[in-house]
Amino acid sequence: MRLTHGGSALYHQIYYSQPPLFLALAYPTYVAFGQTIFAARMSVALVSLVGLCGAYILGRAIAGQPGAFAALALTVASVPYLLMSRTLQAEVFSVSFTFLAIGLAVVAFQEHLAKRSSWLFAMSGVCFGVALLSKLLAIATLVPIVALLTIRAIDIRKHSKPWKEAFMPIAACGAGFFATLLMTLAFYARDINSLITQVVGNHVVAGALRQIEAENFGQILSVLVSPKPPLIESQFG
Repeated sequence: MRLTHGGSALYHQIYYSQPPLFLALAYPTYVAFGQTIFAARMSVALVSLVGLCGAYILGRAIAGQPGAFAALALTVASVPYLLMSRTLQAEVFSVSFTFLAIGLAVVAFQEHLAKRSSWLFAMSGVCFGVALLSKLLAIATLVPIVALLTIRAIDIRKHSKPWKEAFMPIAACGAGFFATLLMTLAFYARDINSLITQVVGNHVVAGALRQIEAENFGQILSVLVSPKPPLIESQFG
């Protein structure tokens, strides 16, 4: 953030292996409160409160008011979440907006009014976009959202309503996500190739290294548990 404040461009002069929204959303607080580590961490702490709102919405949608307070209590008592809320990393941004995305999707799924349900699914899509553009691991959020959208569409068709109405929640959620994606990437249009190379390339390399590490660990383990180690076997048969 110091380099960005000094005029350097992200993905151009600055190498950054994560999607851009974490730094983009943390930057205003960093500038407003004095360009210090404390100022940067304040944005993380504020977004962690958004995560609590998401947990409340999700818990209430699933189990009413008791579920809302239970979800809040579990989130507040979560040691990893508390640690993330004080660390200048993208995880809390991703987790917080993941909570919101899933919570809004559940509320939209339960909503009987078609127009209101579509708007809620659109907001869920926006939150999913923010989570994914903060940390790529948020891609897992897509699973419950797609499941809810699919069940909603099937339920609408069961009531003999037209395909257009069944498709509306899917279109709304997709529109919210792609609007967030395109608006974010528009700011980095000049360096879009560098962005893709740095973000996607880093995760591909990291995945390959994990696979090699797992294979090496398997070979070492097989040697350790072997009744006759290869070196002894080659020397003495």
